[in-house]
Amino acid sequence: MANLIANGDSSGDGGPDLVTVANEKYVLDGYSGNPSWLVTYRGLGNGQLSRGERTNGERWGLNGFC
Repeated sequence: MANLIANGDSSGDGGPDLVTVANEKYVLDGYSGNPSWLVTYRGLGNGQLSRGERTNGERWGLNGFC
């Protein structure tokens, strides 16, 4: 991952979240990274983030941000 993007509340839980696009070295749920996975880190409200969650979408979902 090269960049994290603060995109507000993408999970709908009221806390700020970060999103990124995985690269081939990223491993999620035991699977090697697909260079286009869209990964979300939910804000936990205490200054920490949840572990990365693959979202329904790929880097194309960031077109509005980049």
